Amino acid sequence: LGLPHDVVLLGYFGNLTERKRPLHFVEAVAAVRAAHRDSPVHGLLFGEVVRPESRLDERVRALAGDLGLEGAIHLMGYRDQISEYMAGVDVSLVTALNEPFGRTLIESMHLGTPVVATNHGGNPEAIEDGVNGFLVDPEQPEAFVAPVLELLQNEDRRREIVAAARHDIDEKYGEARHIAEISAIYDKLARS
Repeated sequence: LGLPHDVVLLGYFGNLTERKRPLHFVEAVAAVRAAHRDSPVHGLLFGEVVRPESRLDERVRALAGDLGLEGAIHLMGYRDQISEYMAGVDVSLVTALNEPFGRTLIESMHLGTPVVATNHGGNPEAIEDGVNGFLVDPEQPEAFVAPVLELLQNEDRRREIVAAARHDIDEKYGEARHIAEISAIYDKLARS
């Protein structure tokens, strides 16, 4: 993208749909940018528009323009190998409502990217607020500001969150747990 080395990258991972709220992401980026004057803040949206008639890509660009974010919001499109991009952003923002179980949230946590997500849907199942990530008011884009700034300005706190997230993900969804639970199902079936 040709951005300066000190840029802050906030990531959105998922299709551009009304439920995932890419417009809310743009508003959250604007709020973080207004509060964080130490370095430039950019928002990267990875995914594609599911329903072309929604014109969400055009609406994202228009809102970015209205909020003075020209050149700071990047529609990255669909990427086949997303893990490098997830690992490359500073913070992953999950702005969705009614997200049943956010796979990209779990993937970000596994890759060491801290997550700030709406306190809605399945997000609280994966995130314990302030322990392995942050949960925020789903209706307030500015609610993303405080946790993002905490992650950017306190390296020790960032390391704690990342370590807790990785440990939690390994415990809940890691290979050992997966094998144990699948084996238990086969054992139960074999006994019956």
